Amino acid sequence: MNDELLWKRKNDDGTISVGLTDRAFDLFGQLWSIIPVNDRKRNYVAGEPIIAIEGSDSLGAVTIPFNVKRISFNGKALDRPDELTNNTALFYAEAA
Repeated sequence: MNDELLWKRKNDDGTISVGLTDRAFDLFGQLWSIIPVNDRKRNYVAGEPIIAIEGSDSLGAVTIPFNVKRISFNGKALDRPDELTNNTALFYAEAA
């Protein structure tokens, strides 16, 4: 199921943007908080938890379905999860 919760898009500079899919919004409802599981860890392996989400309909961890490195979270998205859309990048990374 987690591979249906995040989308990724390659950027012109070679990085990737990652955001929440419609399925994630359906599952969690209105988003109240998004917390990086470990914002000091710079590399993630597919299957590792990357964020915890609290929403009106559910609470849970989301695992990353692909390998990434050098993650930079979108501060505005973390500060105002209620303003996220399915087109908003949650974080930026390099493909591993």
